[in-house]
Order: sequence, then C-alpha cells, then structure tokens
Amino acid sequence: VRAHIEDGRIISGQLWCFDQLRNLILLSGFETRTDQDGQQQHRSLGPLVMVPGKYILKLEATKAASEAAAAAAEAEQGKELPEAN
Repeated sequence: VRAHIEDGRIISGQLWCFDQLRNLILLSGFETRTDQDGQQQHRSLGPLVMVPGKYILKLEATKAASEAAAAAAEAEQGKELPEAN
C-alpha cells in the first residue's frame, strides 16, 4: 500500500494492520520524497513502520498487490469447484 501524508511524502510497504485511530503498520517500509526539481528520492525505513493516522491524507493499494490478491482469490475458487468426471 501507499500512504500519502500531509508533508508530501509517500510511505509504502506491505500492509500489516491498522487500528481504530487509523494508525498504519507497514512491513518493509520505504519513503518517497519529491524535491523541488521534481526528482524522486527513495529511502528505506526499516522492517516495521508505523504511520500515524492523523497525518494520512490518502491510502491506496498498489497494482501489484491488487493483482496478487485477485490471483489468490482465483486460486481459491478453483479449489472449491468440483471436477467433472
């Protein structure tokens, strides 16, 4: 997922969980900043990152994650269907 926060940074990582205050816990988090020249700078934040919910403006699923979820759902559906003999 990607969390866009108030100061313009984007914090990305694998969604672990969130709580009732919208605090977000990400695995393998990294930060993306865009400088004044339009250049993007990336920085690893570590194996476990907490993003306070009060600073999150937008939360989005990346395409790769949504495709993986769709493939897993298809695989599960294939297991449930009985084979015709």
